[in-house]
Amino acid sequence: MLWESNAILLYLAMKYAPTAFYGDNVELFCSASRWIIWENNELIPPMHNYVLHTIRLSEAERDSAVAEDCRMRLAKAWRIIDDQLSKTEHIAADTWSFGDIPMTIRVHRWSLLDGDWSAFPNIARYYDVVRRRSSFTTIANPNMHLAG
Repeated sequence: MLWESNAILLYLAMKYAPTAFYGDNVELFCSASRWIIWENNELIPPMHNYVLHTIRLSEAERDSAVAEDCRMRLAKAWRIIDDQLSKTEHIAADTWSFGDIPMTIRVHRWSLLDGDWSAFPNIARYYDVVRRRSSFTTIANPNMHLAG
């Protein structure tokens, strides 16, 4: 039984659609895998805490210092992603892969929270590309990302 979303993603990609999810190419598989592991470690924790301390906790429970620390950690992570996207069209390569699924979610959530990618032009380009995919509609609803 799998319970972690990125483990489920890896399973589905390998079991049912290796060609669709990573071109049945081991190099692309490994590149996409490193990005979903990185996303899990570097983006989820500060984004989760940022949302807690700006939206989900009651105003009395929020800590603006925690929110600002998370914002700074995310800015550092966005620089890494923007640098990667200066080299490749998608997060793991020039073609879409399963690595783009969690990255699209994080980029979309931050777009809803902050909305300004001007300091990260490659992420802005990437966001324009991935939100045109028909699958984007499954995560587009702001309530999935911002509801308290």
